[in-house]
Amino acid sequence: EALIQGDAVDESLRDAFLDLPLEAMIEALKESLMAPERDARVLSVSILNRLRVVDYQDNGELNEETNSRRKGFSGPCPFFDTAYSMLTENEHALDQRGKGVNMTKLRNMALSGHLPDVYEACLPRILVGMFHVKLRPIWNQVILVLQPLAERKFDLYWPVLWQAIGDARSRKNAELAAEAAERAAMAAGNSDDDEDAGADDDADEDDVSHIEEEDDEDEDDEDDDEDAQGKR
Repeated sequence: EALIQGDAVDESLRDAFLDLPLEAMIEALKESLMAPERDARVLSVSILNRLRVVDYQDNGELNEETNSRRKGFSGPCPFFDTAYSMLTENEHALDQRGKGVNMTKLRNMALSGHLPDVYEACLPRILVGMFHVKLRPIWNQVILVLQPLAERKFDLYWPVLWQAIGDARSRKNAELAAEAAERAAMAAGNSDDDEDAGADDDADEDDVSHIEEEDDEDEDDEDDDEDAQGKR
């Protein structure tokens, strides 16, 4: 926790943490990067952001937008630092500029052709995770960022998108099943209440009948008493 928060810790512990294999950590945390829970997404990116930073890769590709090689995309790649800033920016409906700026930075890193492959493998999951932010303007920003990336690397982005669709359908089905079970339980409870009410009504009727019978018996006794007195 101290490492994640950036607190002072023993240097040997920090070095051991930084030396953890990035690929293995990403594999362990990849599902959390697109989790519905915001805390899970933020914590996962925060952990990965504490590992050693990988340099931009030099693959000789030409950056078509700037018509130059590696302009602005050399040295350590701040991928997870940018992703962390995006995730932790204020999500208020009137204050989304920061998220949009950082999303654009991540998109430009990928489109530059110099984003390390190990980082780009995380990008579709991080972006899809942003669909869990319940603000339509943010969804629109994610779609605009995802579109050119998915067209550029179909095999990387579309499997993640299909997985997200399947996960959303499963969660919806689970919610519907839970709602159906709740309605069934309520119906069963109402049925029990009706039976109890019916039993109470029957008991009340029995009580009334019993009282009426007692009244009839009392009247018969009074008639017998009157007859006996008349004979005397």
